[in-house]
Amino acid sequence: MNYTLPTEADLPQLTEWVSKDEHHKDILKPDHFLPKIDKEGKFEKGIIYLKVEDEAGVAFYLRLSNVMRVEVQFPPDADPERTKIALKEAFAFVSLKAKAMGYKEMLFNSVSTHLIWFFKRLGFNPVKDHYKVSLL
Repeated sequence: MNYTLPTEADLPQLTEWVSKDEHHKDILKPDHFLPKIDKEGKFEKGIIYLKVEDEAGVAFYLRLSNVMRVEVQFPPDADPERTKIALKEAFAFVSLKAKAMGYKEMLFNSVSTHLIWFFKRLGFNPVKDHYKVSLL
């Protein structure tokens, strides 16, 4: 296998592949799989782009984005008002830091209807059709 950085030269192939992919054609643009350069001329933080080739040619393109998993532990006697204020402020702070570090998304899981409701107010949305693997 050969792993290289995709380039603009790959755009015609990506355009064809995306246009023929019923799951991507109306959602992704072909350049989604091409590296982006930031305003400082550097590659965008938090994303790895790969063109995967074997002896027969390009097998596929990969785009790997940094994602942050959020886990929270509250005290047993938590004051709901204090918790609400602290969570709101903490997520404003953490979101800015995470973005600066190159994270593209934040995820959390919960069965607490109160916490889910509050996180939705912070901008979190339910995720459908996602799967995970632990690298630990």
